[in-house]
Amino acid sequence: MFRHRGINFFLPAFSCLWLQEEDVGQDKLIADLVPGEEEDDTPRVEMVTEEGVLIPEENRENECPDPLKQLIRCFQRAATSEESQAQPIHDDSFQFWPIRYPGDDPILEKSRVRPFVMLNSPPYIRFADVMAQSIHIEEEDGDDGDDVEIDQAQKEEQSQALRAEQGVLADRGAAIMCLMYLSASNGEPNDMVAKTLELGIHLLSGGNVDIQRMLIEYLQLKKDVRFFTSMAGLMNKCSVLNLEMFERQIKAEGLGMGAELAAGDNQNLNDADFTCSLFRFLQLTCEGHNLDFQNYLRTQPGHTTSVNLINCTVDYLLRLQESVMDFYWHYSSKRSL
Repeated sequence: MFRHRGINFFLPAFSCLWLQEEDVGQDKLIADLVPGEEEDDTPRVEMVTEEGVLIPEENRENECPDPLKQLIRCFQRAATSEESQAQPIHDDSFQFWPIRYPGDDPILEKSRVRPFVMLNSPPYIRFADVMAQSIHIEEEDGDDGDDVEIDQAQKEEQSQALRAEQGVLADRGAAIMCLMYLSASNGEPNDMVAKTLELGIHLLSGGNVDIQRMLIEYLQLKKDVRFFTSMAGLMNKCSVLNLEMFERQIKAEGLGMGAELAAGDNQNLNDADFTCSLFRFLQLTCEGHNLDFQNYLRTQPGHTTSVNLINCTVDYLLRLQESVMDFYWHYSSKRSL
């Protein structure tokens, strides 16, 4: 028992002091987990049955399991098993490992133990971040006119490399995993949803038609209503500009308290990055004028409940426009801001 208590002290400290600071080569971790294809020179052993019949290669059991595929399947099982029990975590004191102190009363020990919620666990959040980093996406900058021919050749090469990196994860179930975790979020924004959206954006970046087809086929096969209700709930909770909060912050800055109100939930559009990621993910599902996905986001034939995500998007844009107009009419009559 004392050894386990020591482990409970060690693991959070190890995670905080070492793992969180280890930020070198994380984008290469996925490539290290994928089995290499450099075994062509090794002699192949022909496998036969007891009757002496040769077993085709496609029917043979894979003697070397794929670590990345096993990891993604583990996360998929967590999303499937916990989907009905997924609850948002708003407590900043949530600990991944239960912390007990030697000599504590058993009742106090139980009160310190937090329930283990796999869906919002640090391992998934960190691995989703690492998976996203393994897909190298270049930011869209202005192109120089002098290097048009070179850029065109480089773009083709980069596009092929991007497709290969996306395929490594998608073929092992990462794209389906994103849908599972978004469905299990119950429309509650948190770090898990943010990292899932980031991973989905990296997988779909560049208009990957194969992954788009993979996603819509999964949704049509499973008839997953919770994905659409969760996405609608996330859109409904995206914030807009708040005139009262803005004026309160201006007054606080005059009193020397602006730094406190300018951070956290008191900031205007404090979830701007999350909102952009949410709509960017939806946009990439329909990138390249994918009419099938566009229509499926609008209406889901065969589902017990149909959610029009196009209307949800328009509703948010109208709310955002109304908040901008509040600022405009409030300050339009003033000579200086």
